[in-house]
Amino acid sequence: LVIADGIVTDVAPSAPEILTTLEADPSSLPDQLGDVAISGTTRTTDATPKTIASAVFSNKRAGSMRLVVLGYDKADDFTGHYVIEVTTKMVGGVVTILEDLFVKQYEDNINWDVVFSVVGATVHIQVQGDVANIVEWRINGSMSQHG
Repeated sequence: LVIADGIVTDVAPSAPEILTTLEADPSSLPDQLGDVAISGTTRTTDATPKTIASAVFSNKRAGSMRLVVLGYDKADDFTGHYVIEVTTKMVGGVVTILEDLFVKQYEDNINWDVVFSVVGATVHIQVQGDVANIVEWRINGSMSQHG
């Protein structure tokens, strides 16, 4: 408040104008966005990669997967723990893995691994054990795509 010549004037700044951003057309969102849970279990008995889960991507989309994979060999008390971030792009009906970042890769048996196999629009997530080891595997994560 300012008082001048006996007149009280309110000089408090006015509230800032709130700007809104344009949002995507809500009717197109089902085609634009996709979030899917990924989970599964499998067993390996040798060093051959085995698919534990698969993710199918849509054309003209950017994609990502966040995965946690656990493996355990009861006979040898071996553990494997992997945390993986995967970036994909889908163009022309073929998905490309742009990056697979292993945030965590712990394995008691150095022959164990998590690998990816791409066939067209599908990324197969595969686990690999070792010769003569029975490994129980579990995967949990999510897949997102946008475009």
